[in-house]
Amino acid sequence: MEAHRYVILVVQTIIALLATIYINLHGRFNEFHKALVSPLFYISFLLSFIIALLMLFYIDMLSTNLSKRYPFAKNKLFHLIWHLILGVTAPTIANLILMMGFYTLSGRNLLDTYYINDDLPIVFFYLLFINGFYFVWNILKPFIKGHQTPDTTEPQTETQSGTDQQYLLVYNYQGTTFKLHIPSEVLYIYTEARNTKVFTVKGNEYFCAKTLAGLLKDHSAVGLCQVNPSAIINLLALKGHTPGNRSKTLMPVFKAEHDLVMSTRNLDTLRITRKYIPDLKSRFNSHGNYPPGQNS
Repeated sequence: MEAHRYVILVVQTIIALLATIYINLHGRFNEFHKALVSPLFYISFLLSFIIALLMLFYIDMLSTNLSKRYPFAKNKLFHLIWHLILGVTAPTIANLILMMGFYTLSGRNLLDTYYINDDLPIVFFYLLFINGFYFVWNILKPFIKGHQTPDTTEPQTETQSGTDQQYLLVYNYQGTTFKLHIPSEVLYIYTEARNTKVFTVKGNEYFCAKTLAGLLKDHSAVGLCQVNPSAIINLLALKGHTPGNRSKTLMPVFKAEHDLVMSTRNLDTLRITRKYIPDLKSRFNSHGNYPPGQNS
């Protein structure tokens, strides 16, 4: 993984350097010999390179965070809109403001320079190209070796075998799929921003193509139990429950081995509401668990 990130960093640096050379010399090659003896040229070149590199890092971070929160396969239009707003328009305006400040500090009027007519359009198309690259990469990524496209349709079969019920197909924000063993690997599942997310005993979080209703239909026999309209808990991971801080609610208590990964999680997401308390209590003992105060 470290080598992979190093290669990406080298490629990003080369792209930023090439873009900087083109931006600074485009339409001004006949003045290059004069620029070489001007300190302002080197300052401008360095500033342009830093800005180009920061833009690349920013767009890379934007694409990654969008994919983590909103899986690309189901939110292509959403990604496109935000790439155009946050990845193209906002950086173009920011670049214009920065260069305006630079020319003001150097005692020149921005309107008297090449920037507005020559450099700014190049910056705009540079941003458009980089955002377009990430968008196309997200489309092609599932077809590249090592990536699979998750099935976003609900299963049509009425029942699954006992072995199949124990495993859940999930995928990360890059589209790579995994099989999780529900009894031993899954702590809880919840919905956020129209996505179903699976939190594991190792503290990892994955996406799942199934709805909560579909999960309960296919996997309730292996210990999954709904605790509120937006969350399902693995009963095998519970030690018990305590009274909630709201009327007629309970809070789950996880087994000691899960304390570390759960210490940074928001337990309010897993509040057991009134409607789901009877089912949880009735199923709790059937999965080998005992309420607080009782011994197994």
